[in-house]
Amino acid sequence: MKITGLRKNSSNDRISVEVDGTFAVSVSLEALMEEGVNRGAELTKEQLKRLQNRSSVEHASAEAVRLLKYGRRTEADLLDRLQEKGYDRLTSDTVVQKLKQLGLIDDREYCHSFFLSHRDMNGWGPDKIRHALRKKGLPEQLIEEAAGECYDRDTAVEQAVRAGYKKLRSLQRKTDNKQELRIKLNRFLYSRGFDAACCQTAISEILLNQED
Repeated sequence: MKITGLRKNSSNDRISVEVDGTFAVSVSLEALMEEGVNRGAELTKEQLKRLQNRSSVEHASAEAVRLLKYGRRTEADLLDRLQEKGYDRLTSDTVVQKLKQLGLIDDREYCHSFFLSHRDMNGWGPDKIRHALRKKGLPEQLIEEAAGECYDRDTAVEQAVRAGYKKLRSLQRKTDNKQELRIKLNRFLYSRGFDAACCQTAISEILLNQED
C-alpha cells in the first residue's frame, strides 16, 4: 500500500490520508509523525491498523471532552455515552482511562460533590442520594465514603427537621390531628431519603417544639 495523498482538513487540525488513491484514515499530525508517514511512502497493514485505532481514540476523546463541557460525568456514564455514539468498548475504555489519569473525571469527587449539593440544595436524605448514585453506576465503596464524609447522624436529623418544618406548615392547613401529622410527616421524610430512626427523632423534635 502506498500513501498517495496527505491533506489537512479544513474543519479541524487532522490530516486525511489517502492510500492507493482512496481515503483511508484521518488522524492527528502527531500520530503521522510517530508512524513516520510521508507522501509516497509505503504503508504496512499493521501501520494502517494502528492509525485507524489512533483515529478512533482521537475522535472519541474529542467527543468525550465535548460531553464534559456540559458538566461532571461519571466513568460509567461517559463509557455508555461513547458506546452510544458508536465507539467500541476498547476505544471507549481507553479514552475514559486517559481522562481519568488527567483528572478530568473523578468518581470519588463526583460522589462527594453530589452528596453535598443534593443535601444542601435539595434537602435530600442520605438514602435518596445513595439510590441516585447507584443508578449512575457509582461503586458502592465510593458512595459510602462520601456518605460518611457528608452525612453523619446529627446532620441527617438536622436536615430532616428542616425539611419537616417546611412540610408541616402545608399539612396543618388540612389537619391538626397529631397522629395524622406524625404519619404524614414520617411518610414525607422517608420519601426524602431519611431512615426510620432519623424520621422518628426529627418528628418528635418538630412536634415537641410545636407544643412550646
